[in-house]
Amino acid sequence: MNDKRKPPKISVVIPCHNAEGTIERVLHAVLTQRVACHEVIVVDNNSQSDDTTRAKVEALNDSRVHYLAPEQCANGNVARNIGSQEATGDYIAYCDSDDIWDEDHIARRVELLKQLPEECAIYSGAKIQNNEKVKTDASRAIASDESPVEFLIGSNKALAQTSSYLVAKPVWERCKWDEKLKRHQDYEFFIAVQRYVGWTYLDTPTYTIFWHGNEVRNHSFESYWQFYLRYKQELSESGRARYLFTRWKEALLFEDGDTYKHYFRAELASVSSCLPFSKRVLFSFPLLLTLLWPIARNYA
Repeated sequence: MNDKRKPPKISVVIPCHNAEGTIERVLHAVLTQRVACHEVIVVDNNSQSDDTTRAKVEALNDSRVHYLAPEQCANGNVARNIGSQEATGDYIAYCDSDDIWDEDHIARRVELLKQLPEECAIYSGAKIQNNEKVKTDASRAIASDESPVEFLIGSNKALAQTSSYLVAKPVWERCKWDEKLKRHQDYEFFIAVQRYVGWTYLDTPTYTIFWHGNEVRNHSFESYWQFYLRYKQELSESGRARYLFTRWKEALLFEDGDTYKHYFRAELASVSSCLPFSKRVLFSFPLLLTLLWPIARNYA
């Protein structure tokens, strides 16, 4: 791939959907890395016609930055695959359009690459800013005999989010992003890569995720359900209980209709004894959960 004596070429792929409010600070963080990126590929994902992201990207007038606006782009994973296909670097680093890298984000990964085979993949934890509060989730290393599914959503789950990923381009070519999923895309990619070459854990969080506690996220209960059915056999009962409670709770509160709240409830009933007492109470009395949502939302 590349001569280890020379700095590797790092391509950065950023999918964006109506990102006009965040793209400038994201690109500033990417373009001012202590170790420079080879190129930055921004891929539009069905932004509204009046979105000004493209204009803000092009106003940078930086030859390293390329803006792609494909006519067909069903979701963020399609955008990531398009950007990865276009990448000319040895490695691909992914960044979401509302996350901010520290200035040594790439440098720390390049240093770690010196110890790794050419086909490799790196992830880390993150700093999480939720409104005015900031916490650090350092994550942990995945054990060699640990199911990546249990690692991601089980009872001892750990963080492995997209903006921490750096993979050799041949690894992406073998483990492309699943374009059918609207949710859990990063989980599916992490699982595929772990089974192909395995992930290397970087123990220093070098980027910030911005959460807004009062915002209701866009859910795809069909994606949650299909992901669960695909991997439920790899979860312990306590892992299934943790995951199913979260999905049932969200379906109860936010689903238009009753289909998936019934699916998740039926599955959860068989392992509800593994839930902590407080969650068993909420599961037994769902009306209580809906009435106390401002408090109950803190249960993961």
